[in-house]
Amino acid sequence: MKRSTLTVLVTPSFSGTITPVSVPPILEFLEVVKKSLGAKDVRIIDEGETPSPSEQVLVCELPAGQLLSVSFEDPPANGDSARRRLEMLVRAFASTLGSTPEAPSSTPKGRALQGELSALVERAAALDAVILDANSPVVWGSAFLELPEILLDESRAPDNVIRIDRQSAAAKRDELLERARELAVRPCEALAIDPRAMTLVPHELCERHRVIPLFGGGSGLLLAMADPTDLSAIHETVLATGLEVEPCIAHERLIGFVLAWNRGPESRANVEPRRADNEEERFAREALAQRVRDRWMRHFAVRRAIQEVRAMSEMATLHRGGHLNRSIIEPEFAVVARSFAAIYVLVLVFRGPFDELRAKHAVSQALPGIESLVLALPPRDPPPSIAGARAMRKPLRR
Repeated sequence: MKRSTLTVLVTPSFSGTITPVSVPPILEFLEVVKKSLGAKDVRIIDEGETPSPSEQVLVCELPAGQLLSVSFEDPPANGDSARRRLEMLVRAFASTLGSTPEAPSSTPKGRALQGELSALVERAAALDAVILDANSPVVWGSAFLELPEILLDESRAPDNVIRIDRQSAAAKRDELLERARELAVRPCEALAIDPRAMTLVPHELCERHRVIPLFGGGSGLLLAMADPTDLSAIHETVLATGLEVEPCIAHERLIGFVLAWNRGPESRANVEPRRADNEEERFAREALAQRVRDRWMRHFAVRRAIQEVRAMSEMATLHRGGHLNRSIIEPEFAVVARSFAAIYVLVLVFRGPFDELRAKHAVSQALPGIESLVLALPPRDPPPSIAGARAMRKPLRR
């Protein structure tokens, strides 16, 4: 029998659609610029304000016509190099920064709430801020939170797909679904691989991190992982491919089976991955890899914070007049939670140790406006539960 690359059917097990809350592109861009250039402050210059470039300040025009001001504690050692790197970042983000503004939404209060939460995140130096409902699984708002998009599709699988069943016992299936629910990623009880995707990621990287590239195209790559929280694997995959990465979770046994199938001289995984050809492309990949890694780091930190807060005993007493005002502080993870309006909880998430006084002051200032916006929002259905319905993946957002 002729050796071929394994193709296995994917059956993510969500039974409905989850609508994502988009990350504001400009906030993501400002964060990347600040980290990449080691800047003290990065901001969009207000209309009518006169820019003041100097040895410690770089001013650059964005695709939409705004002016970006980047300030440093001390003048960069090589001002021309810093300016070139800034211009590279602007070009790398040109497609999102220069996009036409969306038409007015039918839910302006939702956009206003996201704006308030984003401002709170900046003032408190937090990773994210989310609004929870003590009486339901609804997340009412977030500055950055992203959730997967899953669409039902009963269309027939392609003829060249090989189905592999019974990869795990029922107990392990439940563990997989529970872990997927905790992390808010796609669960894959089986895998459907586009053979071309196997040529995008070095086999050594796949073996070392136990990952399988499933689909790749345009600017996105779906990556099956035994451990979706392995941020170094996500970072290395973006560097190797130049593509955005969305992790999903699969059993390590299934991933190992596919990796073993694709070993050997005829394996597609041995094809040389595409390389960055010049300094500009290498820098753009590094910026993209940092942005994607930070986005998923934030995502997983927020998911953990939501679980921690929902497990607090005070949550059960809010509707009876109780109150929640607590902090969790760990070396690489911290949370400030404050309840309001009897059933809602504002949760600030941090990367690690933080200025608790500054955070609580920012919460006190922002809470009245946030409360009024939350109370003005229309009713919202809870997210769909995980079930056994067959679902096929919607292409990654571009």
